[in-house]
Order: sequence, then C-alpha cells, then structure tokens
Amino acid sequence: MNRIIHFLGTGLVLLGVVVILHFDIDAHVSSNEKDTFTTKGVLDRFEDDQAVILMEEKKEELIVAKKTLPAGSKLSTWFHIKWKHDKYMISSIDYKKTREEASKLRELRKILR
Repeated sequence: MNRIIHFLGTGLVLLGVVVILHFDIDAHVSSNEKDTFTTKGVLDRFEDDQAVILMEEKKEELIVAKKTLPAGSKLSTWFHIKWKHDKYMISSIDYKKTREEASKLRELRKILR
C-alpha cells in the first residue's frame, strides 16, 4: 500500500549538493477524486524496504515498497506517476528528465568547486 505525505520546507541532498525546497501544503488530492492524471516524482531516498518519491507538482511524498520500483531505479531517478482509482502508481522511468536533472546537478557541482 502506498503512503502519501505532505511536506513543507524539505532539504534534499542529491549527489552531494544540498537543494532546499519550500512548498506549502495547500495542495491535496481528495480520495473522492476520480480523474486520471499524471505527474512526475524523483526517488529521494530509501528507508528500510521502502522507497520515498518526492512529487514536487503535488507537494507530496509517495512511499512505496522498494521491490515495486521499475528495474534500473536508483536514487535521483525520475518517474512518470499516474493517479488512477484513488491511488498513485509508477508507470515508468522518465529517462529524459533523469538525464536533464543529472546534468543540472553536474553543472552546479562545477560551479561550487
């Protein structure tokens, strides 16, 4: 079962670079919402046998069993996530977004040196 957690003012450490995110908690997905939509999320961390995925657009964390992640998933991997039947499901890895964000982080690290 997936858990969804709202977050506010979270700091991330991605590839050794601290990124500060600040979100308000006004956004909420109602359990009555029947629409299907997609969003993106990044694999932020592992906690025991669970994976924590940050969904910036929805201002939520999605917590799933590590074994349910797509093959090849690792920290900082971006996913296409679908809301359907009152729950989130990871539909696939977003390889393009993963490459773009990794490139941005490499550039930030160069600047910080």
